Amino acid sequence: DYVSQREYRKRINDNKARMSLVQAATFGESNQLAAPRFRFPKFDEAGFVRSVSQAQQASAVLQPRMDRLYSILKEGELDREKEAAPRWQAGYDLAIGRVIAAMLRSKSYNELLAIAKTKLKFQDPKNNTWEIRPSEDLSETSSLNERLAAKANRYLNRVIEDHPGTPWALLAKRELSTPFGWKWRESFTAPPKPRTPRQGGGGNRRNPQPKQNQNPKQLRPIPKL
Repeated sequence: DYVSQREYRKRINDNKARMSLVQAATFGESNQLAAPRFRFPKFDEAGFVRSVSQAQQASAVLQPRMDRLYSILKEGELDREKEAAPRWQAGYDLAIGRVIAAMLRSKSYNELLAIAKTKLKFQDPKNNTWEIRPSEDLSETSSLNERLAAKANRYLNRVIEDHPGTPWALLAKRELSTPFGWKWRESFTAPPKPRTPRQGGGGNRRNPQPKQNQNPKQLRPIPKL
């Protein structure tokens, strides 16, 4: 708003939706789930569990940050309906919708990985790999996730409907183009080939010692003085 700093602060303090949006903005970039792992071959139980646990670490790092951002923005929901300025409406709705979406992707990813450790069984005995793929279906995770997904859809769709042709609407469409949840799919991965021993008796042959001369020249006899 093109007003004095004093007036600007007053307008922010008068509406909790504005206040929470400003606080969330100063919280820093939220980040999405970075480079999640999608394939988990199961050649042996211990290796499979270890790979799943390692994949959960990225979600474990991101989740507290998402929870904190959501709690900040949630405090402004009561005053959201009192907001009349289109820019503030679009800004708040987009922010809380995107934070919920990112939180759900991280949370449901972690929950499905936890399920994989104990409950997944291959339908086809020939398969040995689990693949996790984006999905709109959140029924296999916490029931709270479905309610949060409905809220995210409501906020993001309101941005698209109320502010068509704006950058806020474009970002909302992009957010909705990626599902909030995940699902498992089984497939087959060729097991790694067993290592074959090196020929030539084994051992480290990378730096072989130079061979000694098999037929050394006879030493010249010491001359008699």
